Amino acid sequence: MTFRIKVHLSKAILVSYLALSLPVVLVFIKSEYFRFVYFETVSHWTSNVHPIEYAFVGDSITAGGRNWGLRLESN
Repeated sequence: MTFRIKVHLSKAILVSYLALSLPVVLVFIKSEYFRFVYFETVSHWTSNVHPIEYAFVGDSITAGGRNWGLRLESN
């Protein structure tokens, strides 16, 4: 194939990918429920690989610390 055909083919593949992924990205951005289910699923999968070592219960001050597990492991 010539260089021109490769460039046109790669542009067509990129446009197709963006056209197919845009609705999924928009739903992820707009829907709080979809994000919640997604992150719950990911945390469930990762807990099977890496067991949970810490569980924190608290208010906005606790949530503001973000990942407390990393902070506790470093000290």
